Amino acid sequence: MSKRKRHGYEECLKYMHLIKEGRSIHSIHVEYGINGERLHVLWNQYQLQGKAGLLKKKNIKADYTLKKEIVLDIEENRLTLHAASLKYGASPPTNISMVTAIQNGRLGSFEQC
Repeated sequence: MSKRKRHGYEECLKYMHLIKEGRSIHSIHVEYGINGERLHVLWNQYQLQGKAGLLKKKNIKADYTLKKEIVLDIEENRLTLHAASLKYGASPPTNISMVTAIQNGRLGSFEQC
């Protein structure tokens, strides 16, 4: 059983510098084993927030408004659940249940969460 490698702040900062130097996200993914979607999200956060965008954030307990925003972002922008969880800080199981509820017409069930 193999353990996934954790990519800390210093490693992520190194990846950002490699992208700035012209390396592709795919080549960094292959060479260092970091998830390509995660690298895309980190790159976007880095461009918007600088180094602060690479700091780890705690998972949040999403209220109805945020849950609705996440689901709409997933559907309209075709985000994967993994990318949405990185972008918003909500766990993938939460996102899965929200998307399922939306697809089944049960978004109102999240108002009381």
